[in-house]
Amino acid sequence: MLDRESTFANPQIVKLLQTRFVPVAIDQAYQRRQKDNEGRFYQKIANQGPRKVGRGTTQGLYAADANGGLIGFTNNRGADRVMRMLNGALTKHRPAKVASIAKGTPDARYNPQPPKGGLIVRVTSKVLGGYEKTDNEWRRIFQTSLGRDNLWIRADEHAALAKGQLPKSLLARLARFHLVDNTRGEPPMWRETEIKKLEGTIKAGQLRATVQLQSADKTIPPTAASTNWISWPKASSTVKAATPAMPPKASSPSPSPSPSPMAKTLRMLFPRRVRAAGCRGTFRNDRCKRGRAVSPKPPRL
Repeated sequence: MLDRESTFANPQIVKLLQTRFVPVAIDQAYQRRQKDNEGRFYQKIANQGPRKVGRGTTQGLYAADANGGLIGFTNNRGADRVMRMLNGALTKHRPAKVASIAKGTPDARYNPQPPKGGLIVRVTSKVLGGYEKTDNEWRRIFQTSLGRDNLWIRADEHAALAKGQLPKSLLARLARFHLVDNTRGEPPMWRETEIKKLEGTIKAGQLRATVQLQSADKTIPPTAASTNWISWPKASSTVKAATPAMPPKASSPSPSPSPSPMAKTLRMLFPRRVRAAGCRGTFRNDRCKRGRAVSPKPPRL
């Protein structure tokens, strides 16, 4: 997560957020599309800023009052810029009593529920190498950031893992949705037809897999602007991913929709070239022909 390595690594910003603000982290790709009270409240805030809903991403850092009035915005990760925005928001803020927002009925498309009787696994990913050495602080941050995500495991897959079996459905989801570079943003995912080889085993609680992924548009080269940030290889890549022991228990209770009780962790370490293939791992609005905007969908099970 880039912001954890840059903006929120600044102790002054962290202290200010802890003492003077109520921090909220959302996936704006969902909230800007949600047709429910939560979505409408965010859209109200975003539409007062420079990035209007319906014109693409509304990514940024927003400061708003309890009534949804925008009092600060920046899409710059620089600590000085963010501090100025936060201090400016405090200056503009005028406390007032406002009505509570009714929860209403959530938009089901953007509020997917975890599988009943399954598991929710915290996924941490990191690009191990492939970058050119740099003295630029921002490029260093790009290169050292971690990706965070959640992996849903169905009840039948959980039972199979407990027996030492590795379901193909689970292995395919790992390849399609988690062998991507989400350390910098939310990338497009691999299609089923782009998995050319997928083999895996689970032994002594350790999962090992060999995956070959090839983008459908393998002949499209990256633009000069993109190559400034990453090293681009051929469009076909093979990766071997190993995860630490994660022995599930068949008698584990069903997970709560709340993320707090989920302690399982999956760490995926893989070479840089995997995400670069076919522009996987570029920002949605990146200057890569392959990295076009994609409407988000609930995770597939």
